[in-house]
Amino acid sequence: MSLNNKVVWSEGMFLNPQHFQQQERYIEALVEAKFSASGACRWGIRDLEIDQQLLGLGKISLVKGRGVFPDGTPFEFPAVDDSPAVIELSDNIQNEIIHLCLPVRRAGARDVASASNNQSLARFVSQEQEIRDVSSDSSETIKIDVGRLNLKLIAESEDLSGYISVGVMRVAEVREDNKIILDESYIPGCLDCAGSPRLAGYFTEIISLLHSRGEAIAGRLADANRGGTAEVADYMLLQLINRLEPVFRHMAHIEGIHPLDMYSQLVQMVGELSTFVSGARRCPVFPGYKHDDLNASFDPVITALRNCFSTVHEQSAISLQLVEKKYGIRVAEIVDRSLIGSA
Repeated sequence: MSLNNKVVWSEGMFLNPQHFQQQERYIEALVEAKFSASGACRWGIRDLEIDQQLLGLGKISLVKGRGVFPDGTPFEFPAVDDSPAVIELSDNIQNEIIHLCLPVRRAGARDVASASNNQSLARFVSQEQEIRDVSSDSSETIKIDVGRLNLKLIAESEDLSGYISVGVMRVAEVREDNKIILDESYIPGCLDCAGSPRLAGYFTEIISLLHSRGEAIAGRLADANRGGTAEVADYMLLQLINRLEPVFRHMAHIEGIHPLDMYSQLVQMVGELSTFVSGARRCPVFPGYKHDDLNASFDPVITALRNCFSTVHEQSAISLQLVEKKYGIRVAEIVDRSLIGSA
């Protein structure tokens, strides 16, 4: 039977802790079901700060963090939960992802452990906390036991089978002096593009590419010497750029942009630009979006986008000056005879 069924309350029933525990599980499952139905990939890091000083000592520590685990469990430390314990890495680690982990809920297993036994696979660690009755004028408090998430930092080479996890960093190498070097290109699974320096940097780069190409085309179209020789493709490409640039400026300046939304905009941009710059006039096929591997998702799209903007759109129309002659005849002198052969 499921551990998430609703408790049937009735008059005169004898209450046990199990009744409240079951009701809590039911409510949590209900919230998670509705939350997961609201959209895809609604988990990941929202805010994260790594202790840079301890990296130089061969240790990994998180100063603060906020987000949601893949099972829908929210976390926030140190404000709500305890920060995960500091870990040390061996010197043979290379290109390894470090995960923020939480023990999975297991049927029939204990969910709460004491503060002295936080190495267990319990999801929560029990701690005393003084609580005031907010419905009373009295300032008296009582001590109650509250549960904080039993968070851990674990390298991907270790056993993660008993945990739900989200990657928070990739260790490039551990040097001989024990200094830990992180892979700055790593993109953790996140809920907000602003929380990833890499994704935020993509916004800046794309806006710059759009602006510079738009200015170049607009300047070419405004050149009086070209007159009506500008190709229709120039106007269409400028129209596309003028549509995309304000959209990306808008996305770059607001919080809460999900990486999936950014990815969708990028692949659409590559597809539209391919019409103008690709020899086959077709867009490339990408491997698809993977929320747990954002590098594999974004790297080929960004590479294709850079190739689109690095392609120079050659002009095939040349302006020729017409000279008025006798009898209403106008003549254009062709100085470069190679134009006749290439026309």
